[in-house]
Amino acid sequence: MTPDIEKGPAPLEVDLDAGDSKDPEGRPLSYTWQIDGKDESSERRFTYRVTERRTYKVTLIVTDDSGLENSTNKTLTVEKPNEPPRAVMSLEPDTGTAPL
Repeated sequence: MTPDIEKGPAPLEVDLDAGDSKDPEGRPLSYTWQIDGKDESSERRFTYRVTERRTYKVTLIVTDDSGLENSTNKTLTVEKPNEPPRAVMSLEPDTGTAPL
């Protein structure tokens, strides 16, 4: 399993790719992608979008046409979104007769 990113700010789109998965006998494979135990896709590659800030368990299960399977897990961490800086200024004096 190769996610293009494993950590980042929300919202986060992650491309998940099982393309390096192989069967030793060359049998065809089927794929099951799970996020926190819930089936999300059966494609070899798919994009998953997350908006909630937390840690997700990503699981890839590959199964050959004889029913043998194997799996691997990765952790996806979604962080607090990047926020713009806050600009603050003060002027002293801020009123008066010219020249100040």
